[in-house]
Amino acid sequence: MKIKKTKTHPSRITLIGMTVVAILFLTKCAKDDTLNPDGAGSAEYLISEVWINGMLQHTRTYDDHRRLETITMYEGEKVFATSKNVYNEQGLLAEVVSEGTVARYEYDNKGILLNVISYVNGELGATYAYTYSRQKLTITMTGAEGGELIQIHSYDEDGNMRELYTATGIYWNKTVFDDFDDKKVFDTFSPFYLISPSSHNPRYIKYTDSQGGTNERLYEYKYNQAGYVIEYKVIDKTTSETIEQGEYKLIKKS
Repeated sequence: MKIKKTKTHPSRITLIGMTVVAILFLTKCAKDDTLNPDGAGSAEYLISEVWINGMLQHTRTYDDHRRLETITMYEGEKVFATSKNVYNEQGLLAEVVSEGTVARYEYDNKGILLNVISYVNGELGATYAYTYSRQKLTITMTGAEGGELIQIHSYDEDGNMRELYTATGIYWNKTVFDDFDDKKVFDTFSPFYLISPSSHNPRYIKYTDSQGGTNERLYEYKYNQAGYVIEYKVIDKTTSETIEQGEYKLIKKS
């Protein structure tokens, strides 16, 4: 499987904040005109709200082209961060602006993401360089005062991300993904770098690190009839305890 070089599709935009959340990857449109996420058909949906453990985690708004425009993050009932996306004439993400932080995106002449450069209160922050190979995506982060973090995404022939390896100095951690479903994928984003998504949703994740830390998680999903995840549950494999539950409120794209 040759991985797709990362283009900043609206559903893959990063939020400059400190929270990692999930977003549904868009799929083929159909004539279904229902707004009910549990309804039949294969309409294309967008996320409007994300709830985690019964609390609102963030909301989203979209522009007239149905591109992601703003994300508002909540801590309890209070807003603690809002980001706004700016697009260039080619429709690619040009900037993400949030709370004094600006991230600028650089592409080659084919629209492939090469670099993300961040600025904090007008001063240079971290930079992120993207390199691509047949079944790997490598993201190298360089801090404003030096220091480097490398993240390697490894994929199988079906386009599923099987391993996410992160290293900085002598510290490393590795996340292994397995037991994928056959439904529409989550597209994951983080505050600092884009993560190229898998083709399907993993139902088993194992984390290990250089300090001896390890955990195993099982994921259970509930889908609407169009194949979008509308609820998920995270279970500790060792204790069988449910450690997180989430809900996605969807709206129809068109």
